[in-house]
Parts: sequence; C-alpha cells; structure tokens
Amino acid sequence: MAKHLIFDFETLDNRSYNRPVVPSVAFLVFDPEVLMSFDQLVDNSLRIKFDISEQLQHGRKYNQETVDWWRKPDNSEAYKKVIEVDGSEVGLGQLDSLLKEYLIEMEYDPGKGKVWTRGNSFDVPILDNIYEDFGWDPAFSWWNVRDIRTEIDAITPHFDSTHAGYGYIKDFPYPKGFIKHQETHDVSRDVLMMQQAHIQLMTKMGII
Repeated sequence: MAKHLIFDFETLDNRSYNRPVVPSVAFLVFDPEVLMSFDQLVDNSLRIKFDISEQLQHGRKYNQETVDWWRKPDNSEAYKKVIEVDGSEVGLGQLDSLLKEYLIEMEYDPGKGKVWTRGNSFDVPILDNIYEDFGWDPAFSWWNVRDIRTEIDAITPHFDSTHAGYGYIKDFPYPKGFIKHQETHDVSRDVLMMQQAHIQLMTKMGII
C-alpha cells in the first residue's frame, strides 16, 4: 500500500478564500498499516514556520477575531509555538522546495498516496492558493484528497452507536504532551485517531 500524507495549516484568518496569513504548516507522511507512537509521528513530520510580516507585505490577510482567539489563555502553549517569532521562520516561497525534499525523503508517491486534511474546504484551498500565487505545479494529485472527519464519522458508528458525528472518536485518549492547535500534534493525533477507528471496527467484526 502506498504511503499517505496528512497536512494542517495554522492561520490568522479562518476564511480560506481570503488568502490568509499562515504562521505554520505541518506535513506528515505515514503508512496507515504501521502503528507508531505519537512522539514518533511528531518526529517524522515536516514543520515549517513562516515569516508573518513578509506575508502581510505581500497582501495575505489576517482577521482580528482570529488573532484574538490565538491570544486566549487556553491557546497560550500553541501561541508560543506557532505565532511567537523564534528565529526559525522562512519565507513562504520556500514551501514547495521544502515539501518536495521531505516527500522524497519519506518515499511518498504524489500520484498514488492518499492526502488527508480535517475538512477539505480549508487547508486544501489554502495550499492551492499559495501554489497558484507562486506559479508552482500542484504538490499532489487532487483525486487523492480525503477528509479525516468523513473517514471517522463513516467508520465509528459501526462500533459506537452513540457516536455524535463530529469527526472525533468519543473518549479518545489524547497523548501525553499533546498541544491542541500545534500543527505537528494535530496531524499526529489524527493519524492515531483514524487508525484507532479502523482497529476498533476490525475488532468489532472479529477480524482481529
């Protein structure tokens, strides 16, 4: 089976069509049939932190409500990791080359491997508009794009009749050290959650 790819942008505007400022993004290549720990998945991911001021100068947008949301106490840990300048930032124009290098290193086939995001109407259009702005060829095949929420909501009711249908497994054991809205943590959690949904379904069916 081909390896899969999952990615997640953090933004300063929750409207993808607005070409929002993107403080960071995480990409993670994974084998859906290989179980790895949360820490291993985080370590295997590509995290890119971008220069926010450069993006503002080039017309990308921010929304004050989103900025204020990032500044809430509940988001303080993620804010420090994602928003605060730490010297690791690169220009948005380096995205394509860094991603290509990572995909080659991780032996991901852009023509065959599935591509996962939590809802295909946000992260995918953001990646598309960045690639359009720079005139780059697409990073992967559009027909391989899949939605994490749909995957979980389609599988989970078969082993949990109380599933509420919000794209999460009820009582999912969040890994130690998990920081919500830190992109590498979010993609790693979603890999674990999708794998757990499949395992619980196969257990229910007596396959394992």
